[in-house]
Amino acid sequence: MSELTIATLGCLGIIAYHYIGYPLLLATAAALRPNPVRRDTEYPSVSLIISAYNEDVVIEEKLRNTLKLQYPRELLQIIVVTDGSTDTTPELVERYHGHEVVLLHKAERRGKSAAINRGAELASGDILVLSDANALYEPDALARLVSNFADQHVAAVSGCKKVRRTEAMVTESEGFYWRYESLIKKLESRLDSTVAVVGEMFAIRRKLFRPIPDDIINDDSYLMLSALNNGMRVIYEDRAVCSELGAQSVNSELVRRERIMAGRLQIIFRRQLWLRLRPLVAFQFFSHKVLRPFLGVFMGAALFANFAAVVVESNVTWLLILLLAQCCCYLLAILGWIAERTASRWRLPALAYYVIGSNLRSFNALRKYASGQQTVLWEKLPR
Repeated sequence: MSELTIATLGCLGIIAYHYIGYPLLLATAAALRPNPVRRDTEYPSVSLIISAYNEDVVIEEKLRNTLKLQYPRELLQIIVVTDGSTDTTPELVERYHGHEVVLLHKAERRGKSAAINRGAELASGDILVLSDANALYEPDALARLVSNFADQHVAAVSGCKKVRRTEAMVTESEGFYWRYESLIKKLESRLDSTVAVVGEMFAIRRKLFRPIPDDIINDDSYLMLSALNNGMRVIYEDRAVCSELGAQSVNSELVRRERIMAGRLQIIFRRQLWLRLRPLVAFQFFSHKVLRPFLGVFMGAALFANFAAVVVESNVTWLLILLLAQCCCYLLAILGWIAERTASRWRLPALAYYVIGSNLRSFNALRKYASGQQTVLWEKLPR
């Protein structure tokens, strides 16, 4: 077997392991060695911190949604941080002062991490829950989320994010992605801890909260790792549900995913953030988070090595079949790109475009991270 063939199989094997092998391995291990979490119906005091930047379109709906949560009102503190907002968001939040909604506003915009830090300084609840302005919670979401803190080994809990469907075809692909992620996070939690959380609904014990450095891009990942480094668990609670509108196009969603990948690369290359993870969690972190930003590199390498192997070893039929299979996947993605621009509802091509496009964006994320172009001041995308 030539080096080109080994490279082809190796790169494709890594991709297959990430998407299929790792979930199967998790399912087997979780079935053989489950590690259940103790839950309770007691209500700890909670500070809900909502970060909002120019969210006047959705902020009132978010506050009305928050005030309808099935949680003892005397145990719920609501803090809205609107730093840098230049629209009417602060004025709209101020209207809810009578409902004991606390507004923190500064004209200077320093990013979400700085906003969360400001909210945490004022928070008085035993549990901090971080949320975005466009994430709407189910009525029982907060109670289900914090029920996991009855287990003293639990440091943080992530809720379940769902995508509200729109006419845009991308919402089907985005919804599929989040269902796939939900399954993996559920299995990780059943075995030990999840290594993937959502900033739209993330809870952490206040005594374990550490201020987020201002230059951190993915604030939720930083807090998750700081919790795991304490030797405690981070749990995914699929019964605590929030939802937000899907992206208007695959391209806008890919831009968002590119930012997330740049933030993930920042975490990966700051080894001090994850070097102290216990072995099982470190394995999960590598399989779920470290591999993903580099899948685009493995995809490109697999295609190049496969093509070169076919040229060099022209009599090996299965290599040609493997190359044609790869080309078909990319052709599906191209059809998905065409489908979006022609408003055609081609589900499989749309999914291929979403997955392959996300991975290929990793090249741009690597470039932005290496050049320092990815700022913590993320630009809002239409949804």
